[in-house]
Amino acid sequence: MIQYSRADAYVDETLNTFADGQGPTGDELLTVDLADALYQRQGKAIVLALTADQAAAIGVKLDSDAALRVTITPDGKLLLGDGTAVPDVTIRWGGAQTLSIEGAVHTTGVIGSDSGLDITGDADVSGDVSSASVHTGTVTATGDVASASVHTGTVTATGAVTSGGQPVLTQSSGDARYVQPAALPRMDLGYYVPAGWGQFWRPKRAAAQAGTGKAVVACVGSSSTQGLYSSNLVSTSFVGRLTTALQTAYGDGGSGFFSSGRSSQFLGAAASTTAWGAITGNLVTAVGTWNIGNPYGPGANYLYNATNGNSITFQVRGSTIRVYTLGGGGRVNWTYSIDSGTAVAVNDSGLSTGTIQVTTIAASAGTHTVKITHNGTNGNFLSVCGVTGENSTGVVVNNYGLSGAGSGTYADTTPEYGTALWNGGPEYPADLVIYALGANDALAGLAGDSWATNLRNYLQQVKDGTTLGGTKALGNTDVLILMQHIGAYDLATYKWQDYIARARGIAESYGAALVNMWPLGRNSWNYWNTLGYWGNSAVVGTAGTDTVHMSDAGHAATANALLPVITA
Repeated sequence: MIQYSRADAYVDETLNTFADGQGPTGDELLTVDLADALYQRQGKAIVLALTADQAAAIGVKLDSDAALRVTITPDGKLLLGDGTAVPDVTIRWGGAQTLSIEGAVHTTGVIGSDSGLDITGDADVSGDVSSASVHTGTVTATGDVASASVHTGTVTATGAVTSGGQPVLTQSSGDARYVQPAALPRMDLGYYVPAGWGQFWRPKRAAAQAGTGKAVVACVGSSSTQGLYSSNLVSTSFVGRLTTALQTAYGDGGSGFFSSGRSSQFLGAAASTTAWGAITGNLVTAVGTWNIGNPYGPGANYLYNATNGNSITFQVRGSTIRVYTLGGGGRVNWTYSIDSGTAVAVNDSGLSTGTIQVTTIAASAGTHTVKITHNGTNGNFLSVCGVTGENSTGVVVNNYGLSGAGSGTYADTTPEYGTALWNGGPEYPADLVIYALGANDALAGLAGDSWATNLRNYLQQVKDGTTLGGTKALGNTDVLILMQHIGAYDLATYKWQDYIARARGIAESYGAALVNMWPLGRNSWNYWNTLGYWGNSAVVGTAGTDTVHMSDAGHAATANALLPVITA
């Protein structure tokens, strides 16, 4: 052993050094006081340089400990304990920041709520995880996960995941203008759901479930939204399945909007139309000649006739019934009867310009037939957009889907009858809008920017429009953009990816959610074909080889992709 002594301003003590292969005895340990004195004298940290074949460079323990608590080895490893016991070791950042670890964390213990752990690698934990921030890796736990913030990875657990995922944005608790986000977002395959999405829809949904309010959903789309080629346009289409699931969970708000577009006039003579017409309540029934009108008002359509006594009948469910007609411009008076009751006369608005006219009818709870009859001079028109049935509480889903519609169909902002105002916009507002347009645009080769402009025109009215009477939308509608599986529908134009790219940008701009069925279906018509998801126009509901319309199974798959977002 080589010994030397050196005077020190703070401590007078002997510092021992040892030759290779030798070490200190128990009473020759380097004390904290001596290390501190050397640091102050030299003005720098104490550095121990050892060859790689040496044992532990530094060991830390209390006098009463049988084993070392902390060991630093020459190759840079920080060891906690000696592997035979569990020492009482806590690593904590002394300031306001979290402890940052660059690399993976593998532990059989628990990452606790007071750890504030910030990890660049993976966190593989056999216990519970709470309040851990993982930047680029994944969190895998056999316990529960609570408040694990994963910036670009995923969270999996055999226990409960109460808030694992992307980081939640926070706000001042004193600012009541903005709703605190209630759920973490999603950015996995086919999904983009930003933090805070659902801040308007969820409270309305909760009120519906409690029986104290009503939550309204507006579904805007083309033939697939309308229900082609499901076996039942009301119950087995993806909108019908959403309606059943939501009303089962949160209460029956009524049948919602029954569009004149659900008619043989719009759908044409086909085996599918015949099949739906045989199911009570699937299609409107008409007496006399009714023709297709312009894309006006709710449902972006109307049927019209010019003969006194001609009628059209709808079936709806709810204690409040509303009839939507295009009034004014020389149109006629008409009558309605509920459940074959006495006809009630309704005067046309008499306005000089065609304007959507709403007639509200009180009814008993339950299902009703609503017969609307031309009651004016022959040659003058009665124009009917559709009928709704609603209850005072529960969830009501209005299906505005129209076969053949494109994004421009719902982008009209004309104050008297514009479709953007009446299909989830301020004239007929919703708490949640599901927008599923674009397939017919892709077939026609519409440019991506034009599609995006049409969507923006629609959303502008939904979020910030003004009714003809001056009522202003206040932006309190959540939006979900649904990009359907395009199948083999755009193989002549290849526009679908252009719409999806713009849909993501618009979703980010509007705080909207995006569900993209195309990658969920592997971007493959063939793959969905093996699953029986494509429709059959000859035998509705069954698997077929349609290029874009779905079977019952395909509609179920679409509803199942949407429900986890809508019910979260």
